[in-house]
Amino acid sequence: MYLRLVFGLLVPLLLASCANFLFYPVKEPILKKTELERELNIKIRDMNFTSKDGTKLHGWFLPNQKGRSKATVLFCHGNAENITSHIEKVWWLVHYGYNVFMPEYRGYGASEGDPDLEGIHEDIHAAIELMVSDKAMSHRNYLMYGHSLGGAIATATLANSPHRLKFNGLIVEGSFTSYRDAARDALGNFWLTWLFQYPLAWTIPDDIRPVDEIKKISPVPVLIVHGNEDRVISAGHGKALFDAAKKPKQYWIVSGGGHSTFRSEANRTKLLEYLDSLLK
Repeated sequence: MYLRLVFGLLVPLLLASCANFLFYPVKEPILKKTELERELNIKIRDMNFTSKDGTKLHGWFLPNQKGRSKATVLFCHGNAENITSHIEKVWWLVHYGYNVFMPEYRGYGASEGDPDLEGIHEDIHAAIELMVSDKAMSHRNYLMYGHSLGGAIATATLANSPHRLKFNGLIVEGSFTSYRDAARDALGNFWLTWLFQYPLAWTIPDDIRPVDEIKKISPVPVLIVHGNEDRVISAGHGKALFDAAKKPKQYWIVSGGGHSTFRSEANRTKLLEYLDSLLK
C-alpha cells in the first residue's frame, strides 16, 4: 500500500518534470538592457517579428562596435531564463566586428506563447527570414551559433532552411545528439530518477534528432565544441554529432571546459581565428 502510494505520487511528478525538461523560460528580465549596454559598452536594439503561426516574438540585435561588420551571427540560446542572461555568451563578439542577433523563443522573455519544440523551430526559421531581409542585419556573411538546447535548435533549423547556403558556418557548443538522449542522461545523473531514466525519457518528443539533421548541413562548415568536464551534457554527445556531420567539419574538445567554453580569452581568440577563416 505504502509503495503504491509513493509511486502514485512520484511517477506523475517525474513525468511532469521530464515533459518540462527542455524548457525553463523566465518572462521577467534577469538583467536590465540599459545596465548591460553601459557595463558591456554595447548597443542593443529590440527586434519584433512574428512566427509562422502568428506568435509575436522578440529579440535583440547587437550591432558591431568596430565600424564595418564582418558578419551577422544568429545565436540560439539554451533552455533556461531568457536572452538577458544568455547575452553573456555572445556580447563580446561585437567588439571584434560581428553583429549578433539573439531571437527569443516563444514563451521566453518578451516573446508571446508557450514553448514547444515544433513552435521553437518555426521561431528560428522566422528569425532567419528576418535576419536576411532586415536592412540593419542583412549581410553578405552569416553565421549560426547555438549553445546547449540552442545548438540542437540551430542544427535542425539550419539543416532545413531555404537560406542554408547563405551561411558561412554553424557553431554548436555543449549540445546533444537527441532530446531523448539528453533527457536520459539528465535523469540518470540523479538518484531519484535513475531507475526511471529509460521509461521517462520516452515521454520526450524525438521526431527531430540533431544527430540526423546535422548530416544535411554540408557543404556549410560545422564546428562542434564541447568541454571535457561538461556536467550538463557529456562530451560524448559532441563527439557523436561530429562523427555524424559531413565535411567540412571540426571538433574541439576543450580541456577543463565546462558547459560554457568561451569565457576564457584563449578560447575566444581561437574561435575568432576560426570565424575569420570562414569569411576569407
